[in-house]
Amino acid sequence: MVYKIIIISLFFFNISYSNIIYDKNENSVTELELNTYIELYQKSFNQNLNKNKALKDIILIKNTINFLKKNNPDFITELDEILKLQFKNIEFETSIIKDYLRFQKIRNEFISDYFQNQFNFKDLEIIFLSK
Repeated sequence: MVYKIIIISLFFFNISYSNIIYDKNENSVTELELNTYIELYQKSFNQNLNKNKALKDIILIKNTINFLKKNNPDFITELDEILKLQFKNIEFETSIIKDYLRFQKIRNEFISDYFQNQFNFKDLEIIFLSK
């Protein structure tokens, strides 16, 4: 019984103790988050990311979500409820997984909104005429 408690406590200690590889403007990224993001990206898009690109992506994700938390907290609350319903089996204790799924939904929402409300034939003409 004592061995189980020691093993469990070591496991949680190792998870909570991770090297901070980026810390700026109220955003910090740990090595564990970076590795988790690289794995998520590879599973989602079947592409490997290098650590620099992954770090840039994580910073973009965190900045976007922090901006929306400050300026539109109701949107984030509603988004979290949608994610909980859609991904019942996924644990959201890991913030990078939650932030990754949030960002994917936010990105898709803004892209959809753009094509439905702002995209016009002039934009399509520009796309086809550009090299």
